[in-house]
Amino acid sequence: MAHKSCYASARYIFFCRPLLLIPVWTVFLLLYDFEYSNSPFTFEQLLNLTLISSLTASGYVINQIFDRRSDSINNKLGFLEPPISLKLSFAWTLYAALILSSYVFAFNHIELLAPFSASVIVGLLYSAPLFRGKDRPFAGLVLNAIPYSVIIWWALVAQERGAIEAFALMSPTSAQTLSSLVCALGGIYLITTIPDMSGDAKTNKQTIAVRFGPRVALKGAVGLLFGSLLFGVLADSMALYVTAAFATALSVVALLTGKSGHMLLAAKAPILVLSAFVAYQHPAYGVFLLALVALTRLYYQKRFGIVYPKLA
Repeated sequence: MAHKSCYASARYIFFCRPLLLIPVWTVFLLLYDFEYSNSPFTFEQLLNLTLISSLTASGYVINQIFDRRSDSINNKLGFLEPPISLKLSFAWTLYAALILSSYVFAFNHIELLAPFSASVIVGLLYSAPLFRGKDRPFAGLVLNAIPYSVIIWWALVAQERGAIEAFALMSPTSAQTLSSLVCALGGIYLITTIPDMSGDAKTNKQTIAVRFGPRVALKGAVGLLFGSLLFGVLADSMALYVTAAFATALSVVALLTGKSGHMLLAAKAPILVLSAFVAYQHPAYGVFLLALVALTRLYYQKRFGIVYPKLA
């Protein structure tokens, strides 16, 4: 009975896709070290990170709501479908709760309203009808690259520097760092569109891989990841240029071989490398990530009999 109750509670957590929040946490801590290298990580910043994570999770929830058909065709485990079968009404309630919990805090920290609202808007533009950026080639690319870089940086610095003033006060090195992240995230996104081509095409999703083919998507990924390497060198960030060099090499191998395993490795490994750099500076974060991955694998193995996560 206790096991059933535990699994019932865990499904709500995993419905928010916690492993997909790792880029949010890693980038936030990386940018924090760059912007505030001589300052201790405060409780307020931890709360800020928690809230931007909540907003990102709301984007994952609404994406699963509108991607039920293509996820089914691509054999992705959806929590709104059997065997979990969460109610659609619950998904909408959770979506609203994740957003409102962040806004309650932001109304007492007015400068955060702008980056928080940007995060919500991006989530809607990406998944919701009318615009559906996830179904468009270049909109999907931009709406994946910006939230995990520029918006996270904006949420990090807005309260201290001002929501608008933060961009005017951005240093050249900050711009180079963000450019490196935008290119890296864009390149990784392009790779992830390739395994989903079949289901995306059947549901009229026009990703770059569907519209132009997998080789064009991979060539674009190689170009963006190499751009990330160059910007990382300009920013003098070892974490960025080493990760970008590794990611570029993996994407070139995937381009040359065309093997799905190589593509999956090229899409998943870079965030592990970047997270390792961040965990070196923040050991507690490394312990947290290891625990999260272990618990996730245990849950998916016991509940569904599958190995998740895995690199390839």
